[in-house]
Amino acid sequence: MKNTLLFILSIISAVLLGYVIFLKSPAGLKELSVKSSKEVEIKEISLGKADAPIEVAEYSSFDCKTCSDFHKNSFPKFKRDYIDSGKVKYVMKDFITNQNALFTAMLPKCAPAEKQFELAQAIYIDQSIWGQNVIPLKELRIIAGKFGINDADFYNCIENSKLAMNILTGQQDAFKKLGVITPPTFLINGEKLERFATIDDLTAAIEAKSAGRSINESFWKEASELLTHTPDDKFLGNFDAPVTIIEYASLSCPHCAKFHNEILPQVKKELIETGKVKFIFRNFPLNKAAIKGAILVECSGKEQYYSILGKLYGKQQYWAFNEAEIDSKLKEIASEENISAERFANCMANKELENNIVLKSHAAASKLGINSTPAFFINGKKVEHMHSFDEVKKAVDEAK
Repeated sequence: MKNTLLFILSIISAVLLGYVIFLKSPAGLKELSVKSSKEVEIKEISLGKADAPIEVAEYSSFDCKTCSDFHKNSFPKFKRDYIDSGKVKYVMKDFITNQNALFTAMLPKCAPAEKQFELAQAIYIDQSIWGQNVIPLKELRIIAGKFGINDADFYNCIENSKLAMNILTGQQDAFKKLGVITPPTFLINGEKLERFATIDDLTAAIEAKSAGRSINESFWKEASELLTHTPDDKFLGNFDAPVTIIEYASLSCPHCAKFHNEILPQVKKELIETGKVKFIFRNFPLNKAAIKGAILVECSGKEQYYSILGKLYGKQQYWAFNEAEIDSKLKEIASEENISAERFANCMANKELENNIVLKSHAAASKLGINSTPAFFINGKKVEHMHSFDEVKKAVDEAK
């Protein structure tokens, strides 16, 4: 928890630092003639009946493409079917990821109350217009002008440091109290939706809550099936160990390499070799390099699986980040593991294996809600914080 909090705080600090530097830059607000100390009350955009039986809170960032696609393509119908019909009260909350996300989050707060939602929706819809620029003030000023914010008010708004800090403080609270880590995240009557891949996930959760069921019922059912030990899984430890750790990771992911190089050795010694834990690794490649590495690992067979896996993570900097040399360096690593050049070539040419790796990772993304690596599941439950051996041991002890 502490490491993730530090990560969230580092994002907030970086955004705030960039915001302050921007305000002090001669190129930043050179058009601004009057500095504002005006208090702007943070009033979240709320749609629908105040006493609706279901409340949906959306934590989103205006620069998030998934958020933009949702508001552009799915939200209008969702609004008609659920909000306008009185079934749902909908609250839009901010989750800032960078300086432009902060600017865009500030603008609706400065618009007339009756225009706030329309401005927010326009910012999402026009993301492709303003999102291409490092500092899109011109584009955002034009959008804001259509919803009652003149040029002077525009600059007064985005220079309002109190407003900026209040938004960022709200984000910190959302993480600490609710576990919001990435946008978009939805809470339904205070319960966090574990998976949002399509609008169907959101509407199914609302229907489940309306019927008195858990909003994550289908998620956990599908997750349980996917998190069952399969014949394809290669594992470390005792098959009948009381605790099973399943890791989804990309071979090109530095955080995954850190876990394998610095934490897993102690996990092996104290938890796996003592019979307390069974460990299963599953490939979740995030790019072409990781797919090629995954092919080599999966093609290596049961006996060499974890040996090659460890070597690829140990030498990640050597092979994973120079696209022109990935094949030759993987071939070299394979040779160190006594995999012949012919066998290596056959592995790399195995399209059926490649497709199987990709399809399995897509299934994990869809059914388990995985959108970053590494992702850990202990006895079928997702665990967010595995940044040290102590955190792993604590999670294992709690799972027994």
